[in-house]
Amino acid sequence: MRPPPDGYVSSFNSMELRFHATPALDAALTRVLKSLNALPGCVVYRLEVRSYRRYCWKIIGVWESDHAKKAHYHSADLQTLLTLLQASGLAEIRFSEADSGCLSNEFALSESRLAG
Repeated sequence: MRPPPDGYVSSFNSMELRFHATPALDAALTRVLKSLNALPGCVVYRLEVRSYRRYCWKIIGVWESDHAKKAHYHSADLQTLLTLLQASGLAEIRFSEADSGCLSNEFALSESRLAG
């Protein structure tokens, strides 16, 4: 697997979410993710629901630049998402982020582990 080409994706953020029970967020979550996807510099903002762990979700944002990623932290759309999650029985949230240098290293490390 090769890293994304320069100028396309250079940054990402993720939130790992754990709930006390499976939340009912369908319509509201769809609306806020659609708004986040429309932010300048956003390549994709998506939800991954892990069927084998129904109380554990992951939301990932992929950005054209580190600047665009950081700008979205102050957006009303992200604040709406966080408020929505808090109101739905959120037990734990873990944030992480990286830039393309970290992504390239991660891809190379993953390849070497699979090959060896």
